[in-house]
Amino acid sequence: MGKASKKPSRPSSSVHRILTTGDPQYYNLHVQINNQTTISTLQREKGATIANTLVPTDGSWTPEQIRLALRANMKI
Repeated sequence: MGKASKKPSRPSSSVHRILTTGDPQYYNLHVQINNQTTISTLQREKGATIANTLVPTDGSWTPEQIRLALRANMKI
């Protein structure tokens, strides 16, 4: 038997997805720095939303489009 594997480290950010009201609907995505981050350069931003965007719910956006939209709307 090999060594027990290490527990995976917690990510420094999380993504929250909320639906907008109205028609058409969008996912309201925002990326937030976790309060438990161990990355010293991000600790001053912990708990803060650092990027957000609205994504159509029809699946028309590619992952690359979502990534570019989030990067274009970064707040730090």
